[in-house]
Amino acid sequence: MPSAIALPRPFRLALAVACALACAGLALAAVAAAQPSVSATRAQLDSQRGRAQTLAGHVAAYNRLIGRLEGEVALLSRRERLMTGALNTQRSELERTQAVLARERARLARMRARLERSRRVLAARLRDMYTAERPDLVTVVLSSRGWIDLLERGEFLQRITDQDRRVIVDVRRARDAAQLGADRATLLAARQRNIARSMAAARDQVAAARSTLDGKRAVLARARDNVRGALALASANASRLQSRLARMEAEQARLMGSAGSGLGSLAGWAIPWGIVRCESGGRNHGPNGAGASGYYQIIPSTWKGFGGRGPAAYLAPKSEQDRIAAAIYRGGAGAHNWVCAGR
Repeated sequence: MPSAIALPRPFRLALAVACALACAGLALAAVAAAQPSVSATRAQLDSQRGRAQTLAGHVAAYNRLIGRLEGEVALLSRRERLMTGALNTQRSELERTQAVLARERARLARMRARLERSRRVLAARLRDMYTAERPDLVTVVLSSRGWIDLLERGEFLQRITDQDRRVIVDVRRARDAAQLGADRATLLAARQRNIARSMAAARDQVAAARSTLDGKRAVLARARDNVRGALALASANASRLQSRLARMEAEQARLMGSAGSGLGSLAGWAIPWGIVRCESGGRNHGPNGAGASGYYQIIPSTWKGFGGRGPAAYLAPKSEQDRIAAAIYRGGAGAHNWVCAGR
């Protein structure tokens, strides 16, 4: 077998450098191939999060509407209770009115019967008085057998006169009482009809309000359920995209680690990847103890000082964080803003 050829040292060094460059090129190619998928996934994730936020706002709006509607329901319920109490009071008053009306009608019937009897008695008395001769005072005196008989006859005549007067008075009173009873019965009947109409109108008003309220509640509940379904779907999609993005970023970090720390800008980062990996590991972290957040761990004062939109970095899209990080880094002049840049 032929022996291995020993290469001179300069050639061996050149070959090692070429192999290193080739490996770095393969890593860069892999990163470049993976980067569009990461960017597309991140864009989809931002879109799903935005949609979920919008849908959550719609759900909150529906909740507010339903809350106001429930307030109207409570108000209507109180009104219905008050109306029910008023209806019960009117119903009791109607029953009392009906009882009074029945008594008045019975009393009117008795008065009419009494009036009829008084009229018959008066008619008979008038007929007797018309057909019979009324004795004069001389005849009574002459035909009397003594003083006692004269007194008795005078008293009898007086009683007849008084009885006639009482009959006439009773007839007049019965007639007036019968008329008064008839008028009272008419008033009570009219009052009864008014109470019945008021009760019917109140029942119809409550029924109509309840029907309208139930319809509104059903429509709002269906709309809210539809939005909740869409929100659940958007949240599920965002969770799935978040998991996919985490796997992609982990793979990207692995490839970038093999390619070296100075290739970050080629992988879609605004500053060297070594700083990003040290600061956040390529994750969009929330605020830490010092308030730094986002992919580049930017504190709120620096974020606002360089024109960042929103209250903190992690709440902004990655494109916005890239822009602010590039402005801070300034080609390396601002690298001192990151602690990891000095490591």
